[in-house]
Amino acid sequence: MGLDYAFYICFEKHKVNEAITALSTLVEDKQAQVIQHSLPWQPASVDAATGTGTGFAGFGPKNGDADDEKLYCLILNVPLTDELRQALQDTDNSDFIDGDYASIGCVYWSISMGRDYGMFGLCAATTGMSMLFAQSSTIQQFIIEKMQAVAVMIYLDEESEEHVLLYPKKGRIPSLDNQSKIYDSYQSMPDIYVNYNLKQVYP
Repeated sequence: MGLDYAFYICFEKHKVNEAITALSTLVEDKQAQVIQHSLPWQPASVDAATGTGTGFAGFGPKNGDADDEKLYCLILNVPLTDELRQALQDTDNSDFIDGDYASIGCVYWSISMGRDYGMFGLCAATTGMSMLFAQSSTIQQFIIEKMQAVAVMIYLDEESEEHVLLYPKKGRIPSLDNQSKIYDSYQSMPDIYVNYNLKQVYP
């Protein structure tokens, strides 16, 4: 079974359109135009009990499968540095190199909305890409720089007991698997991670 590491970007719910606009700066021009033309965001489905929503109406799923409508395939367009070039070689991803950039993908984008916060997920499609996410400071800093204006929290899920907190400070945060006791307090992952981890683990 392969690794599925993912970056997660949390933002205030009312800033969802600004967050999607910021997200469009991570990708190639054609994808950025499609994302921006899909604004304003509307949930593809809404939980009537909690008011939370998932999916992105107007932007096609990664494989045309209606059951997978909240996942979309993106290509991250990251400026190539010496550090990134070495990380690409070390993780057998040198084929991503495209001139002065690394075109990294397919990266699966998900979106979910909670009571107070929203969350983007950027999930690696392969084990090699997962290792690249974990090893490359260039990719991590690229995401921070592009998203920090709208993000309240950015972390990397390495499928372990702790996640790597990247923004607004560096550190470790407990994984959701260890927090089942707080499900009743916060209705969704974005609210759990922002309200619990950021405000209690890092007050």
